[in-house]
Formats: sequence, structure tokens, C-alpha cells
Amino acid sequence: MNDVGRALRAAPPHALLDTLRPLLTDVWGAIDADLLLADYGMTVLQPVEEPGDPARAVSLHNTPESRAFGSQEPHEEHPRNAERTRLHLPVTARGERLGILTVLLPPGPVDPSVTDELVQVADLLGHAIVVAERDTDVYRQARRIGRLTLAAEMQWELLPGRACAREEFAVGAQLEPAYAVRGD
Repeated sequence: MNDVGRALRAAPPHALLDTLRPLLTDVWGAIDADLLLADYGMTVLQPVEEPGDPARAVSLHNTPESRAFGSQEPHEEHPRNAERTRLHLPVTARGERLGILTVLLPPGPVDPSVTDELVQVADLLGHAIVVAERDTDVYRQARRIGRLTLAAEMQWELLPGRACAREEFAVGAQLEPAYAVRGD
């Protein structure tokens, strides 16, 4: 796990997933991985690599990815006739739900110890994304399914995260309308 943390800290801010993929392959035998981030309105998960492509967006309602995102628990998916297992892992930073890391693994059930380790990897990725957002707009762009008004852009920059969880408390909030704040 230390190697993953070091690699993410040393990675260029825009290339966190590209840095993580070879580690996932070498250590856990992953075939591929994809990072999906929740849009500002919390309606879809957008791929970081192809933001704005509606065909690649995944609904946050009634999908395997949405189950992992909503429950904040890993969700294992075994598609019929598939030659791989899809493990959807919540990506969070101190309780703020950012998105999902989907790891494609060889077919069959995933060992619980592997799942536990990959949950930690997704957590490290969440923290790395929050830090990287200071230096790149790749992750912010992936969270947009439409244009933000200037007021909405400023408001999102001023707000703390949408959620925060500690042992003593949990707080959650959502700015609505997410894309068009009108100063009211």
C-alpha cells in the first residue's frame, strides 16, 4: 500500500489513473481500471478520461456502480458470458463521495483480502484527487455534464466538500440547482 501512496503522490496531477493502472496490474492482476466521478448534480458518474461523452456516463440510479457509490461499499459484478469480474470501489476523501474506481479482474469471485486492499487503494486515490484538483481541472471537468454559470462556478469553489464524516459526526449537503446558481 505504501508503494501506491508514493506513486500517487509523485504522479503528475492529471495522470493519477494512468499512474495507478500499472500498479493494479502488477500487484492485483487487474486487466484494466476506470475512474468515474459524480457530476455536480449527483445524477451520473462521468468517466475522467472521456468527460462529456453521454454514451460513457453511468446513471447514479439502479446500476452496479450506483450501488457502490450509494452504499459506499465495494460491489462485485459478474456480467453474463464475461471473461472478467468488475469490482466497483467507492472513491472518497474524508467522507466526501467523489466517484467510483472500477477494476476489471480475471473471472470468478474476488478474494476478500484483495477487495479490502483495493478499497484502501480507492481511498488513497480519493485523497490524491482532492490534492490534485489544485493543479489541474481534469477532475472538475469530469464532474460537469453541462456548463456552470459564473455564479455557480464561484459558489462551488467557495463551498467545502459536499460531505464530511468523522467518528463523532457526519454532515452532508448539496447545492441546488447545481449548475445555475442565481444569487438567491
